[in-house]
Amino acid sequence: MALIADQLATSMTAALPQALQAAQITAGNLVADINKFAPNEIKKLASQLVAIEQGGFSEPLAKIMLKMQVDAFINVLIGMTDATMFHVQQLINELLKIVAGVVNGALNFALL
Repeated sequence: MALIADQLATSMTAALPQALQAAQITAGNLVADINKFAPNEIKKLASQLVAIEQGGFSEPLAKIMLKMQVDAFINVLIGMTDATMFHVQQLINELLKIVAGVVNGALNFALL
């Protein structure tokens, strides 16, 4: 049986709820985890901004310190993005597992 893109896409779309359910097991509750984690990071950034303002630093030094704090905050958010990307990859893997039989059968070898 030859693969037809529209039929395969329809099958994969129909399998999406099942894949999401399977991926959710690995993802846990990422949004809830971010909601727990982000406020503390925001508080840290706010605290550092106050410390910079109260420290009496020169403008150039205050700008360098601000950049360091913002970079640290960004790095934390990037880390959360990496965690999100891991879970998106899990979703893709689950979706491919669901359609593997159809694809592999059509190709007569194990691609997925």
